[in-house]
Amino acid sequence: WRKWASSRANAATGPTTLDVGYGIWVTNEVLLMNERGSPNFQSLIRLTPEGDTSRPGGHRATTTISSLRSHTFQMAKTDAIIRKAAGAQTVADFESACGLLPDATALDSWSDATTKDTALHLAAARGHADVVDAMLGKMKEGAARRKNKEGKTPACVALERPDDSGVFGVFLARGAVKASGTVGDNGEAYIVYCGLKGHLNSLQALLDAGADPDTATREDHPLLFMVTATFALQRNNDAALSARLQQAAVALLRGGAKADARGPGDFTPLHIAGEIGSVDLIEALLEHGATRNVQNIEKKTPADMAAEWGHVDAVALLLGGAGQEENARKMVADKAERAKNLAAEAGEQKRAALIPGPEDPSEEKYAKCKLDGNRAFVDQDFAKAFELYTQALRHKTDDSTLWSNAAAAALRMGDGRLEDAMRHARVARTVDTGNVKAWYREGQAAQRMKLWTDAASAYYEAFLVNNDAPAGRRVGGIDLAALVK
Repeated sequence: WRKWASSRANAATGPTTLDVGYGIWVTNEVLLMNERGSPNFQSLIRLTPEGDTSRPGGHRATTTISSLRSHTFQMAKTDAIIRKAAGAQTVADFESACGLLPDATALDSWSDATTKDTALHLAAARGHADVVDAMLGKMKEGAARRKNKEGKTPACVALERPDDSGVFGVFLARGAVKASGTVGDNGEAYIVYCGLKGHLNSLQALLDAGADPDTATREDHPLLFMVTATFALQRNNDAALSARLQQAAVALLRGGAKADARGPGDFTPLHIAGEIGSVDLIEALLEHGATRNVQNIEKKTPADMAAEWGHVDAVALLLGGAGQEENARKMVADKAERAKNLAAEAGEQKRAALIPGPEDPSEEKYAKCKLDGNRAFVDQDFAKAFELYTQALRHKTDDSTLWSNAAAAALRMGDGRLEDAMRHARVARTVDTGNVKAWYREGQAAQRMKLWTDAASAYYEAFLVNNDAPAGRRVGGIDLAALVK
């Protein structure tokens, strides 16, 4: 259009309007420029006298610059009104904004040019349930099924709000989404997503609408089991989320979920509740029919799990409640003594099998090689660092940190050294079972080798050790619970 404007500015006579194709082009350019005061735009407007719609060759022009300007301004005005309506905090404000729209179809037809969000997407993101309800009442039936550029419906956008505002329940009540639906085309079921996020309002709305409380995750694990497991993992990481997850588990039980739902290793929610000593959750599970003496793949009952972790109150409750306190204390003491003896015996066997003796014992050579290895590691010369750490291990083999550092260097040398990383990490955590980084690096190596069970086990040990470690030995900046999941 700039070429056209320039040619018309230099012509003494000639046509002063555009055909339809040019008209669409100019409209798009003006919208993209968004500069009413642009000199080129103003000169383009001046070139077109009102009423001059002729063109050589007998073709009639259908769009004049003045009409383009009017149309552009009307589009901008409609856009602003719809955004105001979608962002309204009350139904009254929403209705007031809708009264300014040029016609009743504007709400349905509008979408953001960049994100493809509809008015309903914007309102759902704001989280005002009554406004969303009013908007659904004005829009066509398929409005709630429209997807934005990310492939998300307005209901999915509502679920992503961390405050669980109740907007999703409006979509359910209006019949705009089905209780059995999924988040995205290949996502989790709505009830699974809400359960694992601790979205209590939406979860209850789904249960009330007939969603199956025994719905499985995409990994085919029962929802109640996964909510309970996630609750256990989050107890020391996010107290608020953990509290919501416990309430979510209770809501699923009240909604009819099977209390003995089995997960990996034939663990049940009651096994997990016993392991972490959650008396409240144990009571809720027993109240809804959980079996006290159910066994996992290792033939352990929930009481066994609770006793192994030293939870006397939980053991007493799992043994039958009142009057079982003395039996519970004895069971915990017996488990502790047996574990101590087994650990000592197994520990010596493992140490003898996994920890080689030094080939050339020397504190001086060990210290120098370790120091040089640390310097090479800082300089990101990981191959040299690994070589120096290996030399240091010829002179001393009972330093857990040295084995762990060697594993870290091997991890950074690429996938070809993953077995070295795994071996050194395992020796490191055998030398010192409290070495969080050794467990973590074993998990990293196993994950990259696609040994998923080994990776999860190593990360879980790192999670437990890290929580029990004194403040000075805890590793920060790593979400171990998320890695386990």
